[in-house]
This record gives sequence, C-alpha cells and structure tokens, in this order.
Amino acid sequence: MLYLMKFQVLTRKIKDFKHKEKELNQKYDEIKSKYLDVLLQKRLQTYPELIKITQELGKPKLSYEEHKEASKALKKWVIAEHGGFLVLSKETLNEFNKLKDLLLKNANSKDGKGYSDEHLRKIRIARNSLRGSMTDDISIITKSDK
Repeated sequence: MLYLMKFQVLTRKIKDFKHKEKELNQKYDEIKSKYLDVLLQKRLQTYPELIKITQELGKPKLSYEEHKEASKALKKWVIAEHGGFLVLSKETLNEFNKLKDLLLKNANSKDGKGYSDEHLRKIRIARNSLRGSMTDDISIITKSDK
C-alpha cells in the first residue's frame, strides 16, 4: 500500500513537471518570437545604410581614397552608430570582416595609386557576398516559425 501511495505521488509530480515544462516552452517560444521581431526590425532599420556604404565598392571608378573612406564608414557603422555587430548574424559578420580586410589591404596596382584590377574584383565579390548574407539574415527571420 505504501508503494502505491508513493507511486501516485510520483505520478502526480511527473504530471506537474510536464505541465510546467510545457508552460516554460510556451514562454520560451513567445520570447524567441519577440526577439526575432525586434532583430528583424533592427536589421530593416540599419541594413539600408550598410548597403549604401557598400554600393560602389570594388568599382574602378571609385578611387583608392574613396575605398578607404568607405572602410572607415564600415567601421563606424559596425561599432559606433548602430551597434551593427549586434544585429549581424555570425555568417554576415564573417562576410563583413572579409570585405573590411580587403579594403584595408594595400594591394596596389602597377602604378602604385590604388587597387589592382584583381583586388577590385575580390572587393566586389566580398561586397556581393556580404549583401547576399544580409538578405539571408532578413529572409531567415521572416520565414522562421514564430
């Protein structure tokens, strides 16, 4: 009889635990959904400026000095103005850093006054990869199961 009572008590505790677990999972899902909404809004607010900064990068018509200015604008964007590093996904941050590193690298052309054509091509590829990753950041959230 004692074992039966203990069994019933344990069964009741297990049911209570499962109920509490279900409540916690629901709260977790609510918090996650709110977080993703805020993150999406922040990305929609901040990504357009990053797109504007990167618009002309890697194009031959942009001077070496203009590329350097864009590099400074990227640094300012990611650190100071928008806390961009907080809204970039891990993948997008990696792409961001690749582009930033290419802009900082002094890959002079033959005349010594700027980037070589090959280096400009690498900058364009990195720019496009960054922008593609930013698009993925937004579309992943909008398609996620909230």
